[in-house]
Amino acid sequence: MGKGWLAGFGILAWSVAAWITHIVICLSAGKWGFLIAGALVFPIAVIHGTGHWFGMW
Repeated sequence: MGKGWLAGFGILAWSVAAWITHIVICLSAGKWGFLIAGALVFPIAVIHGTGHWFGMW
């Protein structure tokens, strides 16, 4: 097994954690439209969740 699996696992873990952050933020703020947009288009959720971690919005 090569070393690429570690990078792949890291990207997967980051994506899932950011997606969960997006869901929690949208549910707590009552932003249903944005929640649905993140569910339909996964990168929107990942960018939004990551942005919350770094205080972008």
